Amino acid sequence: MVKLPFSFDVLGYEFQSGLDVLRKSAQAGLAALSREINALEQQLQDYRRVGEFEGERDEEGHVVWERDDVLNHEIAFADEACVELRKAFAIASLHHWERSVQRWIAQKNMTAASDGSYTRKKQPARGYNE
Repeated sequence: MVKLPFSFDVLGYEFQSGLDVLRKSAQAGLAALSREINALEQQLQDYRRVGEFEGERDEEGHVVWERDDVLNHEIAFADEACVELRKAFAIASLHHWERSVQRWIAQKNMTAASDGSYTRKKQPARGYNE
């Protein structure tokens, strides 16, 4: 086997690649939500600029709902979705790290036998399933 002029860790590369996938996925989701928020804010500005009432009033003339309120709620829901998406990807990143650590420990606890098979030196980390 040829010795490389630099140190290359395959497990580290796999870990970083997994983080890159999670980051790109999170960025794509957040970008989509950001575009939705921008579109809703533009609709809200347009509605306010026109100044024409769009909604429903009861028999006494009180406003039951107005487009302004609906758009504000949709913007708030999209903002909340951004927060929840960030939380989900933070948890996914943590789980990715946990699985990677389990693999690192399992590899450290394995030793190559003369026939190319592996024998276990120690027990794997708790929760590690082969």
